[in-house]
Amino acid sequence: MSGLQLFRSQIAELIKAKTPLFYLGSIETARTIKELRTLASSLNVTVQIFDFSAGALEGNGKRTTTDPIGALDIILKRMQAPSTEKPTLWVLPFFHLLLQASDPFAIGKLRNIVESSRFDDCVIIIGVPCFTLPPELNDIPVIDGPFPDAPYVESLLGSSHSEEEKARISRMCMGLQLREIEDLFSRSIVRKGRFDAGGRNRTDMGFEPRGSFEFSPVDHR
Repeated sequence: MSGLQLFRSQIAELIKAKTPLFYLGSIETARTIKELRTLASSLNVTVQIFDFSAGALEGNGKRTTTDPIGALDIILKRMQAPSTEKPTLWVLPFFHLLLQASDPFAIGKLRNIVESSRFDDCVIIIGVPCFTLPPELNDIPVIDGPFPDAPYVESLLGSSHSEEEKARISRMCMGLQLREIEDLFSRSIVRKGRFDAGGRNRTDMGFEPRGSFEFSPVDHR
């Protein structure tokens, strides 16, 4: 079982078990949300996502303007009112920032969700990997999202590449985040006018390790 398959299996298990709250560590928010949407669809679960930058809760074709604490209040209100609707997956990206700031309202409301015995929904906080949760929430499950696996990388490549080339490229991309892989492909095209599938390593393909860029100011004298 690949890392991505294991990840999907773990998330599905937590949702089916009606785990009220868990933490998902990943900086690839868009890819993680896409995975959660696909998984929720297969489990016949509704998805509500809080857009932190826009200050809105979105799902079921509706958009409710609110702040992060207001989003938690909406979740708690649903928890307290019996519903015949199908379960909802509440996705809260960047809420680790509230925990990092020790926001007492956020921590208190999240604790209420954890201790509820009447909650059929599931709340997922998406934040940075290896994040230390506050003591009040150190009993919730924590899962770190995996890097893109070989099949995922190969799906990004066009039909012009042979199976051997796809396998070699995917091996070189292991351990990279999706944004880094996309940048790797784009920079290879910029440097060589095409995507170079014949590189022996990441450097040949135009990849430079994180933090390796150097900025040299221009002397205008």
